[in-house]
Amino acid sequence: MTAPSWICTPHFSEADRAAGLTQKRDELKRQKNLIDQLDSQVKTQKIELARRQRIIDNFPAGTPMHPVTAPRKLLAKVVSVDYDWNYIIINRGTDDWLREDMVLLVRREAHYICRVQLSRVERRYAVANILQLAKVGKVLKGDVVIIARDSRP
Repeated sequence: MTAPSWICTPHFSEADRAAGLTQKRDELKRQKNLIDQLDSQVKTQKIELARRQRIIDNFPAGTPMHPVTAPRKLLAKVVSVDYDWNYIIINRGTDDWLREDMVLLVRREAHYICRVQLSRVERRYAVANILQLAKVGKVLKGDVVIIARDSRP
């Protein structure tokens, strides 16, 4: 009695088997190299995390992680206005103690224009949304931005 045809496995030559094994070894080497690279990245990230944790641990108890208030005499300028999306970009940022959600006033000469709320703050610039309910004029490039006395939008 012979075995059914679906049971029979195809016969491969020794050269085919050797080529298949070589391909599998090469793929295994690539995967091992990738694992080594990822392990190295994890080690680097752990070192950086430990460094940052030491910085946090050295803060005195009760110290805020970011400044609570910006200097009252801060003067910034509007460097760009987007009327379609109702935001402005100003020339001050975290280097000037600004932080997200702060409310600022925009003025031109002695005239109040509107309130803006910071939505993104980088080192040397910030993006602020124009608060429509408090708007009495059109913001222009070059307008002055100051800290609002109260921070309510």
